[in-house]
Parts: sequence; structure tokens; C-alpha cells
Amino acid sequence: MCESARSPAIIALKFTAITSPARRKIDLVKEQLETVGIVLSAPVQKASYMSQNLNTELLLLTSIFQSAHPVVHDVGGELNATEYLKFCASDIERIGRVFKFLGLAEESTQSVLRWKPTDRLIRMIGERSARPTKPSKKVLTEKDRRLVDMLLLVAGGDTKEDQMMDDFCISVLNALGFLREVQGGPKPTSLLKEIILDTVQ
Repeated sequence: MCESARSPAIIALKFTAITSPARRKIDLVKEQLETVGIVLSAPVQKASYMSQNLNTELLLLTSIFQSAHPVVHDVGGELNATEYLKFCASDIERIGRVFKFLGLAEESTQSVLRWKPTDRLIRMIGERSARPTKPSKKVLTEKDRRLVDMLLLVAGGDTKEDQMMDDFCISVLNALGFLREVQGGPKPTSLLKEIILDTVQ
């Protein structure tokens, strides 16, 4: 599991031209990337759309992960995107299971993560802009605790252990507005409950 130290990340990426409907997809990702401080210049060629689009989605996810749960070198300075993906690989695999359970990600043999975000998750990332929810005066209930425990079990965690072991998942879910820190621990938000309701209907 990765240890963090907070600091925002700005990444620049260059692209080359593309046509619709693939253009609409890359424009959506581009728009959400720019909301979290990632600058794109020029779109991609249609022939290379699939690989470029997957790389763009990976860059978006990595920026969110780094914003929610930053990691630094022992000698100081943040890990770059490639180093971060390697260092937090097991944590990212766990949050991927949660996203797939929530219907916000799907299997992908073309992604290095082996899963990719849905359009809905991309939009949610843009809306949140990686800003964690503010603390609340509400109190965690037993029902809330069971729901969080269930998500951590989906991730592959052991809720009997110290919850710090699941800090990465909790930080990312908090950054996306799915959890809110309250007295007693992370509390599921109405947004998370709505998403879970959608998955069982």
C-alpha cells in the first residue's frame, strides 16, 4: 500500500486530429482532464484513437489518484505517473474492483490497469475535480459502517484490520464525493447510495 504526502500534479500531453464520433469521446475526456489541471494540445488521428484515448483515460485516473493520495520519494519529490502506477498497483487494482462493482468501470485488455472508466465516471471526475468532500458534523451509523465494509470487501480488503490499510480506496472515494469524513469514520454519501441503487435495479 502506498503512503502519501499531499501536493497537486500538473501534466502536459500532446495530441495530433480526429473525427466524430470518436472525436466526441476524446473531447469529453479532454474536457475532464483540463478541469483537474492537465493541459492537452491538438486532438489525435483517428487511426490512433483507441490507444491514445486509453492513454488519456489512464492519465486522467492517475491525476485523480495522485491528487487524492499523493506519494513522494524517500529523498523528496513526487513520483511521476509511471512510478506512481507501479508503486500503487495493488491499491489501484482494488479501487478498480470497487468501480466495476458500482458500474463505473469495465474490463479492458488494452489498458495497463486491465480496466477502464465508463463515461459516467469520467464525468463524475470532472465534476469533482479531485476535491475531497468537506468534513461533516454527522455521525457514522452502523448501517453506514456495514456499507463501507462491504465496499472494502469488494476491493479485496479485510475490514477486521486497521482501516488505514484501505486508505487509498477511502481517499479516492472521498475525492469523488462517494464518502465523507464524519465522526467515527468515512460515511457513504447520497451519491454513493444512489449509484449502488442503480446497480441493483
